[in-house]
Amino acid sequence: MKKKKSFFAAALSLLVLCAVYGADQFELRLGETLTYEVGWKAAQAGTLSIRVVEKKQRQGRSAYKLALAVESNSLIDMMFPVRDRFESWIDEKTFSSSGFALRTDEGGKRKQQDIFLNPITGEYKSRTARPNKNPNIETEAGRVTKGVQDYLSALYFLRRQTLAVGKQVFFVLFDGDEEKQVAFKIIRKETITVPAGTFPCFVGEVLVKTDTAYAPPPKARLFVWLSDDAKKVPVQFQAEPAFGQIDIKLK
Repeated sequence: MKKKKSFFAAALSLLVLCAVYGADQFELRLGETLTYEVGWKAAQAGTLSIRVVEKKQRQGRSAYKLALAVESNSLIDMMFPVRDRFESWIDEKTFSSSGFALRTDEGGKRKQQDIFLNPITGEYKSRTARPNKNPNIETEAGRVTKGVQDYLSALYFLRRQTLAVGKQVFFVLFDGDEEKQVAFKIIRKETITVPAGTFPCFVGEVLVKTDTAYAPPPKARLFVWLSDDAKKVPVQFQAEPAFGQIDIKLK
């Protein structure tokens, strides 16, 4: 199976959703675990889970640790096995990212990346290893916009917002390589049924800033369904990359 974009990147892109104002009633709960079935081209492809692991000190500040795991099933393993992990830290006071750790293993190609981010100053340090390409560890230091989000912290930031059809919320995403200005637009309300049950939801689309406007990402349109209640549970994600539609449904 030829792939131009990694399974993990497509799945994580679905989580690129947040805003920096308008906080609502959502509270981040230690131990919360969300489990999803992943479908590719209408076939079962694997599982994805997200968990609020703990609250601990990170770089001298209190932060929540989140963990995401993606695993392909036995059928997909025969073509393109996926075993990916992503850990994110959310600063308790700013509710922005204080860094993340990425471990991907996709079709035998591995990547390891650690980002240490100061949410107050925007300074960061990174360590990246690509064992299949280069035995050396790449290091980098720089500065990004204060209050940036990573893929996973963004999702939980969004859950704090007041949602309404037609509303757009804006934020800056840092993926470890570059910043992106992103808007999340609520396009409709819809009641959907997934393995976990039936939920009234807000449906939103991810838009990325271009030179002239906010538009869908060029490689895949991205949508998310959030429950229409105080918890704003991510009920379903959908992406439309060139290698086939991906559906991620709460179970």
